[in-house]
Amino acid sequence: GKCIQNTIDTLQKIYQNDFYIKSTCLEMTLHGDPAIKINSFAKPDYVVTQPDVYFTPANVTTLDSLFTINIISTNIGRAIIDSFVVNVHRRFPDGSVVVDSVRMVNATLYKDTIIFKLPVDYVRGVGLNIFTVSLDFYGQIIEYSETNNTVTVNLYIKSDDITPVYPYRYAIVPSLNLTLKASTGDPFASAKNYIFEADTTDAFNSPVKISQIVNHAGGVVTWTPILPITTDSIVYFWRVSLDSAYNNAYNWRESSFQYINGKRGWGQAHFFQFKKDTYQYVHYNKPARKFEFYNDIKSLQAQTGYYTNDYHYNWIEEWYKINGSVMSAWTCCYLSDGLKFAVFDSISGEPWMSPPTGVPHYGSYGEWHCQEASSTPAFDFFITSNNDSNMTKIVNFINSIPPNDYVLMMSHKNHHCQEWSDSLVTAFRSIGSNVDTAAGTRITNGWPYILFGRKGLAPGFANYSIGDASGNLILLSDVINTKWEEGYVKSETIGPAAQWHSLHWRVKSVDPFVTDQVKLNVLGIKINGSIDTLIKNIPYTQDSIDILNLETAIVDSIYPYLKLVAVMKDDTFNTPSQMVRWQVLYDGIPETALDPSINYSFYKDTLMEGDSIRFSTAIHNISEYDMDSLLVHYWIIDANRLVHPVYYHRYRPHPANDTIIGAVSFSTTGLPGLNSLWIEANPNNDQLEQYHFNNIGEVYFYVDADRTNPLLDVTFDGVHILDGDIVSAKPQIEIRLKDENKFLLMKDDSDTSLFKIFIQKPGATSADRIFFESGGQEIMKFFPTTSTNDNKCRIEYDADFPVDGTYKLIVQAKDISKNNSGDFDYEIDFEVINKSTITEVMNWPNPFSTSTRFVFTLTGSEIPTYFKIQIITITGKVVKEIGLDELGLIHIGRNITQYAWNGKDDYGDQLANGVYLYRVITNINGKSIEKNQTGADKYFKEEFGKMFLMR
Repeated sequence: GKCIQNTIDTLQKIYQNDFYIKSTCLEMTLHGDPAIKINSFAKPDYVVTQPDVYFTPANVTTLDSLFTINIISTNIGRAIIDSFVVNVHRRFPDGSVVVDSVRMVNATLYKDTIIFKLPVDYVRGVGLNIFTVSLDFYGQIIEYSETNNTVTVNLYIKSDDITPVYPYRYAIVPSLNLTLKASTGDPFASAKNYIFEADTTDAFNSPVKISQIVNHAGGVVTWTPILPITTDSIVYFWRVSLDSAYNNAYNWRESSFQYINGKRGWGQAHFFQFKKDTYQYVHYNKPARKFEFYNDIKSLQAQTGYYTNDYHYNWIEEWYKINGSVMSAWTCCYLSDGLKFAVFDSISGEPWMSPPTGVPHYGSYGEWHCQEASSTPAFDFFITSNNDSNMTKIVNFINSIPPNDYVLMMSHKNHHCQEWSDSLVTAFRSIGSNVDTAAGTRITNGWPYILFGRKGLAPGFANYSIGDASGNLILLSDVINTKWEEGYVKSETIGPAAQWHSLHWRVKSVDPFVTDQVKLNVLGIKINGSIDTLIKNIPYTQDSIDILNLETAIVDSIYPYLKLVAVMKDDTFNTPSQMVRWQVLYDGIPETALDPSINYSFYKDTLMEGDSIRFSTAIHNISEYDMDSLLVHYWIIDANRLVHPVYYHRYRPHPANDTIIGAVSFSTTGLPGLNSLWIEANPNNDQLEQYHFNNIGEVYFYVDADRTNPLLDVTFDGVHILDGDIVSAKPQIEIRLKDENKFLLMKDDSDTSLFKIFIQKPGATSADRIFFESGGQEIMKFFPTTSTNDNKCRIEYDADFPVDGTYKLIVQAKDISKNNSGDFDYEIDFEVINKSTITEVMNWPNPFSTSTRFVFTLTGSEIPTYFKIQIITITGKVVKEIGLDELGLIHIGRNITQYAWNGKDDYGDQLANGVYLYRVITNINGKSIEKNQTGADKYFKEEFGKMFLMR
C-alpha cells in the first residue's frame, strides 16, 4: 500500500511538472535512475523538416484547379495552450513571389497536420514552384530554438500545355525567315498534336491567318511558317495550344514579335501589344483602340450614433465604407467627445492616410489613431472638440484641405456643436455645412451628426444626417466622382539583355491643340529584383521619334532588365497621349531547354535496389546567342520526401543551336520505393535566360527493396559440425555470407560491419565480442566478394582455445540492405580437448556387402602424421592395408573417412565372406596417440576390431 501511495504522489508531481523521482518503487521502470526529471522543458519548440511537408495529389498537373500542401508541425518542447501564425511563401517558376496564405492556428501540443489549399495557377504555376513554410511566423511564442521553424520544399507542376518561348515575347527580329519554338510543360510528355497559329491581329481572325498542326513528343516543339506579309515593321501575333481533341478545348498561349530589318530587341508597336502592361489611372480601351484616363463613381456610406460611457459597448458600429468595403471602423476613443474626419482626393477619390505611430498623438491635426492597432496606417483623423484649443485644431485641419477635395465628418459621442466658435462654424461652412453662427441654428449637443461635402462647396449644399438623443444609429449615403487628369503606362519587363543599345518611342495627341504633357522614365531592374529609376522625365516632342542611346546610360551587368514608364497629364481635356510604340534595341541572351526529342534514354523505371539508374537527355540551346559552359544539376527526391544531391556537372560551352547530352548514372542503394529523378539545366539561372520552366524535368522510378535474407554458412576446419561436436583446439573457423542481390555487393573492407562474432568460454555466463583487429593485430581476415555473379564474402578466424571445455560460437550477419541472415542468431556449442587422443576406429556399416567406411574421433590440435588400417584374416594374414593418403581428409573431431573399403585385397581380388579382424596404427610425429575411452571399447580386444563381409 505504501508503494502504491508513493507512486500516486510521484505521478501527481509529474502532472505538476516539478519533481524528481525518489520512490524506489519506480526505479525499475526508470532503469534504476531516481534522478530522471520527466517533461522538464520550460519552453515549446516547434519543428518542421523537409519530409514533414507533402502535397496532394502527389503529382500535381494543370488538370487540377487546386492542390493541398500538408504541413506536419511537431513540438519537441513544452506543450502550451496558445496560437501562432503559419506562413506559406510561394515562388513561381518565373521568379514572381506571392505570399499565398497566412493562417492563425492552435499551437501544436505534440504533432499536428496543417492544411492549405492553393490554386495551381495555370499561367505562372507550370514548372518548379518553391515553397517556404514557416511556423510561428511572427515569432510571438518564445521557443528553445528559432532556427528550426522554416523549411523550403519544391513542387513541380506538370502540364500538357505548351508555351511560346522563342522568339521572346515582344521580340524585334531581323528577318522573317525564322522558326517559332515552344516548350511543353512536361519535357518528357508522350507525343501529341499541337497547333500553331500566326496572324497580324490577336483575334486570329484575319484573312492572312496561317496555322499548322505538329505531332511531337515533349520538349521543344517547332514550326517554320511562311508568313504572308513581309513589310518592314510588321507585327505578328502567334499562339500555340494542345490540340482540342485531347480535352475538347484549346488552351492558347500567345506571343508576338515585330520584324525590323537587321534589328534585334524588344518593342510594343501594335495597340494589342499594350494590353498586358500596367496602368495607373489610365484605362486600356481595347474596343475603341485608345487610352483613356480612368474615371468612375465610388459609393460612400457612413454610420455613427450617440453612445454612453459603457466601456463594453461594441464601438465597431461606427464606420465608413467605400464601394462596400470598410475603410475605417473606430473601436477606441470611447472616453473622448470629438469629431472624426476622412478626406478624399478630388481627382482619384483616394482617402488621405493618417501615418502610423507608436504613441496616440500623431500628425499635424489628428490626436488619436482610432484603429485597433495604433501602429498601422488608417484612413481617418480624430480630434476632440470639448475646448477652445481643440476647436482651433479642427479649424486648422479643415483650412488645410485643398479645394474640391471631399470631406466626411462624423460625430463621436458629444460633438459640442452648441459651443462651436465662430471660426469653427465658418470652417464647416467652407465644406458646405448649413450650420450658422447664430447659436439657435446649432445642432443639439450629443445628437449624432454626419456631414459629407467638398472644400469650397457653398454653405447648405453638403449632404448631412442628424439623429436625436435616443441613441439610434444614423446612416449617410453618397458618391465620390473621380476625374483623373494624369496617370501612367508601365511596360512589361524588357530583357534580359547582354548589351543595351537604344530607346525609341512615339506618342500622339487626340486633342484639337496640344495640351498633353508626357514624359518617359526608364527603370532598371537588378537580378535580385530591386528597381532603380535610371533615367527620369525624358521629354517628348510632338510628332517626332525620340531616340536615346542606352549604351553609356545603363550598366548592363547591373541592370539586365528594364521597364518603361510613360507619365501622362492633360488637365484641359482629360485625354492622355496615345502610345504609338516604344522599342528598346539590345543584344539578347541565350535560351536553353530540355529537348528529349533529340535524345532521351532512361534505364528501367522499375529496378532492384542496388541496380544503377542510367539517364540521359538532350539540352538544346534554342536561341541565336552563345552560352558559356553549361552547369547541370541532378538530384533525387526519395519515397520519404528527402532530397539527395546526385551530380553537379559543368559541361562544355553551349553555343547557339547546340545540343549537349546531359547524362548521369548512380546506384539505387538506400532508395527503396517510389523516387523521382530531377534534372535542371542552368540551375538558379547560373547564366541569364528568358525562361526557366523548360530547363527542369522530372522522371519517376521505383526501386524494389532488397528484403531477402542472405545465407550464412559456418565451418570448423572445413567441416559443418553438429551441436556439441569436438573440434580442434586451434581450428580455422570460416564464416561465409551469400546474398542473392547482384548489385549490393559485399565488396569493401568496411563491410566487416555486417558481422558480429562472439565466443562464450567454458563456465562463462556471457559471450565476448571478437573483433577483426585488437591492439593493432589482425584477429580475423575478411575476404570481400570478387564477382558480380556470386555475391558472397567470407571470414577466416584462426582461433585458439587453450582451455578444455564447452564453448559457444554466436554469429550475427546481415547484407548491405541490413537484412539479417535469419530470425535468430547462429549459435552452436562445441567441445575442446587440448590433449591429442583418438577413439577406437569402427567401421560402418558392419556387417557390409559392397563397402564400409571408418569412423573415429580425434582431439587436440594436430592430426596424426601416420595412420594405417590393417585388415587381417582370422588366420593372421594381412590382406589389406589402408594408409593416411588413401583415407582422405581427416580433422580434429568426429571423422567418417572419405575412403570406403570395397572388400577387396591389395591385389584387387574379392575376399570371401566371413569375419575379418582389423587394427589401427597411428602416431603424431612418431609419438603414439593416447586412446580416448568410449563405450565402443568393449567391441575391441587388444586393439583389434571385427568386421563381417557378407554378400
